[in-house]
This record gives sequence, structure tokens and C-alpha cells, in this order.
Amino acid sequence: MSYEEKSLPHDVIIEILSWLPPETLLKFKRVCRSWCSIITTRDAKFVAIHQSHFGNSLQDMNCGRIVIAREKYKRAFLYLKLRLVQERNPRRIVHMNMELRIPNTRYFRDHYRIIGSCNGVFCYASFRVDNAPIQLCNPSMRWAYLVPPYRFGNNLKFPFINACYGVGFDRFVNDYKVLKFVSKDGEAAAAAIYSMKTKSWKRLTNDSVQLPKSLWCLPLSVFLGGFIHWLGYKAKTWTRTIMLFHVCNEVFGEMQLPAAVLESRHDNIYHISISVVKGSLCLLVEELTDDHKGIWQVWTMKEYGVAESWIKQRKVVLGERIMMTTIQLTVGGKILCSNYKSQKLFLYDPETDKYQYVGLGSSFSCSLVASL
Repeated sequence: MSYEEKSLPHDVIIEILSWLPPETLLKFKRVCRSWCSIITTRDAKFVAIHQSHFGNSLQDMNCGRIVIAREKYKRAFLYLKLRLVQERNPRRIVHMNMELRIPNTRYFRDHYRIIGSCNGVFCYASFRVDNAPIQLCNPSMRWAYLVPPYRFGNNLKFPFINACYGVGFDRFVNDYKVLKFVSKDGEAAAAAIYSMKTKSWKRLTNDSVQLPKSLWCLPLSVFLGGFIHWLGYKAKTWTRTIMLFHVCNEVFGEMQLPAAVLESRHDNIYHISISVVKGSLCLLVEELTDDHKGIWQVWTMKEYGVAESWIKQRKVVLGERIMMTTIQLTVGGKILCSNYKSQKLFLYDPETDKYQYVGLGSSFSCSLVASL
């Protein structure tokens, strides 16, 4: 009988490993073949359990992780060099040697974004090019997965589309799924979902699921409670809303924004983003004053799915000494900012009114930074 056969039951090993930080897991790959297989095979069940244990503790300790991608050119490909830092101590670089690549043409490069994350896995895709490849990446565990492109057909004008993506975890079948939703002229054009388990795309039609109509969504998505969320606008009225997609049931829905945000004039709101902070759905809303100063409001949904439970947590005015553009709220509740002149990234803590330097971003850093 081999050593591996004498070891603990497989489920017990998974439970033990799921409580360890990523850096320790990477070292434990060398213990034996079975441990290496659990850690490196991108097993969706293990990743989800690990995130539920270790990821939640990170949020409780206000030390989530921020992934920053910077451009690097090599021949026919654009490489994105990934840097992973701790939210609590952004000067500590957890990992910085991983690379992603896409075809190095301006046509592709300008339209690629980090557009969503789930359980420490982020999705990197083009929101304008219909047949562009998609990358799933877990920088903590140092793996990347190339999702084959899915093109909806010639009925969509190539390449000028508005594609929304989201990545979510189906806990009933232990599978990561990627949704691609394309709208055209404010109308729902098509939707498809990719399964990592079956390694295949499935087209969603009005016969199988009711596609949302007259809805235009922003590229960034977040995953919470089994749903992928996007900020959106109803095309005819330009009313703000949150679009939902239930990953398990594969159906669309909507969620209402805070009444005060809905009633605000569109020309007063300069920036709005959606995030998950300490397990709750949150909004970061930037309003411009008459003297063109930015005021940030942080809204939190205390009871998920209940529109009346939106609460304005705080109102923040960032210092005038740094010309900032906001990116998003981090999992620990800090505001991730970018100096649009120097491309430097900062974390602003509303509770202490202090900035922390994170590092240099990319030339389009607002689209290549994610909080995991």
C-alpha cells in the first residue's frame, strides 16, 4: 500500500487544505501527487470551499487582494504582467510574475478589460470584439484558463457591439460558468454561457430564457449570492438599474438601486460602480458639485434583494492635492483610486482619511485593476 493510500480521506484533505492561504498551498503542492492535483487542477469545488474559508477571513480582516495588470509587448502578443498585493499592506507584493497574453493589435488591446471576478478568479475579455478569446485567471493560485471565443453570428455588426461578461460559480454542479451577453441598439441581441466542466458554450434563447429588453449594461460585473450583477440603463428612459443573472437557474432579473441614486440627475453623477464589500452589495457613486469637486457616496444593501435596505454608509470628499479618478470599492471597504496623470494607484481609507500608495498602473489602469 502506497503512502497516498494510507493518508487521510480525500474530503478531509480538501477541508484541511481549504483553510490555508494561497502562498502555503503553493508550497504544499510538493508534498505528494494527490495534493498537487487538488491544488493545481482548478477543481471548482475546492476553489469555492477555499474561498468561503480563507476569502471570508480576508474580508473580515480588511486585507483582501488587489490584482494589477501592466502592459508588456512581445512580438505579436500583448502580455499583461500581473502583480498581486495585499489590501491591508499594499507595499507587500504577494505575486508579480504571472503573465496573460492577447493578440498585440490596437484593435484588440483597447477593448480588453478585467470585467468581473468570483472566488478569487477574474475574467478578462473584450467588450467590443465579438470573436475575441476570454481569459479566466486565479493570480493567487497562479493558473490561467483560456475560454474559446464565442461569436453570435453575422447578424451582429462586427466589431461594434456592447458585450457584457460575468463569471459565477454554480454550487449545485460545482462548475464555473462564464456568461456573455450582447446588446445592440439598446435591445437584447443574444446571450451564451460557457461551462468549465463541460468545456462548451450553450446559446440562451428566448425559447429557453426570457432575455432582458431595452437594457444597456456597464462592462464590470460582480458575483454574490449565486447572482452575477451589472449596473445598467434602460435604453428608452435611461433609468438606472441592476441587472441580475442567476448562475444555477440561468435566468435574468433586475434589482432596484437606492431611491436617491435613481432620482439624481444624470449630469450630476460622474461615476458609479458596483462592488462586493465584506459580503454585501455596495455602490460607489461620485457626484460633481457646482465647483467641479468630486463627492463620493458609499451605499450598502444591508439585506440582499431588499431595495428598502439600501443605506448610505458615508460621504467622502477626496483631497484636492491628488487629481484622482475612482476605480472601485475594495472587499475591505477602501476606495481604489488612480491619478490620471501619473498612472499611480492609491488606496483611500475613509475611516482614517489616509492614502496608501499601491504602485504604478497601466495606461488604461482603471480597466486593468480588480479587487479579489
